[in-house]
Amino acid sequence: MTIDSEKRRMIFERARQKALARGMPIDEDPEFLTLVELWILGEIEMSELRSRYNGLVTQRARWKIPAAGS
Repeated sequence: MTIDSEKRRMIFERARQKALARGMPIDEDPEFLTLVELWILGEIEMSELRSRYNGLVTQRARWKIPAAGS
């Protein structure tokens, strides 16, 4: 089943609104939003979005942890 861009955008916006209503805003990082847009356009699958986002989160965590001996 193929989902068109309008439907994907509605899915994302609905998920964003539900998260906000629960006090859990969705990440507003430009890199993440670019990944979402690629998914909306059908250029990547959700599994790829998830994988790349996990990499982004891992990268952020590394930036926050000082290197040993610093």
